[in-house]
Amino acid sequence: MKVRTIITLEARRDIKEIGRFTFQNWGLEQKNKYLGLINKCIEKIARGEVKGIDCHEIRTNYRKQLVGRHFIYYKWTSSAEVQITRVLHERMDVDTNMPAQHNGIRAVTTNQT
Repeated sequence: MKVRTIITLEARRDIKEIGRFTFQNWGLEQKNKYLGLINKCIEKIARGEVKGIDCHEIRTNYRKQLVGRHFIYYKWTSSAEVQITRVLHERMDVDTNMPAQHNGIRAVTTNQT
């Protein structure tokens, strides 16, 4: 089954910032490697290969999956659609960085997996 993957603007900004930081501190090769790991993890989430950890204490129906030093926060909006909400460093305060609600309106890109 094809799954639609929605990546919110906030998640896209997170990924861009992770790439910038990684490049500045460890160079282009490490940046490409780390962003590749994040992208592969998003693909695995969409294919159902990883289930993530329930994090209902943060938001209803949200899950998180650790990749490297970052958590990918996401929720299934239907059986055929997953929304990637944020990609936050494991030390970041989730309560101040997670929006109260995402309904997909602020998403800029969808991918078919």
